Amino acid sequence: MAIIVALALAGCAGGPQIDHMAQARADATANRTRDLDACQQRYPRRERGKTADSLRCVMGVQEKYAWIEGMGLNKDLAKLATVKSVEAGERYDHGQITDAQLDVEIAAILAEFVGQSQQRLAQSALADAARDQAQAAQDAANAARSAALLQAGTTLLTQPPPPAPPTITNTNCNTFGNTLNCTSMSH
Repeated sequence: MAIIVALALAGCAGGPQIDHMAQARADATANRTRDLDACQQRYPRRERGKTADSLRCVMGVQEKYAWIEGMGLNKDLAKLATVKSVEAGERYDHGQITDAQLDVEIAAILAEFVGQSQQRLAQSALADAARDQAQAAQDAANAARSAALLQAGTTLLTQPPPPAPPTITNTNCNTFGNTLNCTSMSH
């Protein structure tokens, strides 16, 4: 049972879930419980010669359903915990370690698994936070650019038109006898 608790602690990822995923998780949890009960019935108590098989059964079930607690990305760690636990069980079955030594080794294996899983979760959360921060900065920059363009457009629309350039008039006068003839040209 300590194995179940330790593995459950390693996958404390949260967040909103889609309804069909929640149903799949509930179904898998029921199947995992059924499979763990089958292991318990097959190996009701620890006894030399069957401990490795018992651990292989229990840890295999935990590995199979690791995704339920959000440990899908830690399948390699779950596999490693299974292999190390079974190896310790084999040494126990061959009389190389005592009950207490097996308990210590299993506890250390699970503690390492939980620690590494939580470290990965924290690293993933930091990466997500950095990505969110970069996106927020990009969104703020886009909003500032949009505001500046809007302000520039508003300024152009509210300014009076520039004054018309001054007109230059050239007047040419010619005398022809007693008559003065003048022409004006503007540009």
